Amino acid sequence: GDIVLGVSCSVDVTDCVLNATVSAANTVAVVLSNTTGDAVNLDSATFRVLVLPSAAVDDIASKM
Repeated sequence: GDIVLGVSCSVDVTDCVLNATVSAANTVAVVLSNTTGDAVNLDSATFRVLVLPSAAVDDIASKM
């Protein structure tokens, strides 16, 4: 399937873990995990995700 190459957030998520996965066609699930043991309150944020479609992976692999 498609591959997430990177994910970023418009606000500081220091000490939290940010992950993203392609969960279905045209759908990315973004999970922000608080690993601090303390309450973390974030402002409203925008997440950006870079996805490499599986067709591009197949195309690159065929040229190797």
